[in-house]
Amino acid sequence: MITIPRALPLTAAALAVLLPLKDIQDKPTQSKPATVAVGPDIAKLAWITGVWRKSDAKQVLEESWNPPLGNSMTGTLRWLKKDVGWVYEFLLIEKTKKGVTFYLRHLGPGSVAWEPVDKPLDFPLKSVGKREAVFEHPTRTKMKRLIYSRSKDGVLTVRVEGVSSSGKKSANVFRFERVE
Repeated sequence: MITIPRALPLTAAALAVLLPLKDIQDKPTQSKPATVAVGPDIAKLAWITGVWRKSDAKQVLEESWNPPLGNSMTGTLRWLKKDVGWVYEFLLIEKTKKGVTFYLRHLGPGSVAWEPVDKPLDFPLKSVGKREAVFEHPTRTKMKRLIYSRSKDGVLTVRVEGVSSSGKKSANVFRFERVE
């Protein structure tokens, strides 16, 4: 038996190295894919699904969201400045017994985590509508609220609200065009 420290995250590639070959077997694919129920709270967020891009002469931001599956949606963001990646994010919207929560992890170049391994940023769902979702942390100030909205013309807007280090309210607004 292999013992893995609890704090060590594993990727599929890492697991493939750790598991004995007899545990990894190619199984024939099913002719019909298995269906997974999507919870109604997560299904209400399906409008976020897609690949979204914002770019100008100095930077490119690309945010990708997989469709809802089971109790979750997953996404990623990559932000390049002058064609060089400077921040990446792993995004998870998950329904648990406590409700729906948006989890966020920042990574720098080389996949170096910004947050402690066991402390992703979390934003419970405050409200959801046909084209808007508000996630808000009850006590955090620097990055307190995430507002996702989609206009009728298909633009995805992400508004990040909080309080700056000088104590002033701040907001960063990102408008993404759908590319896929």
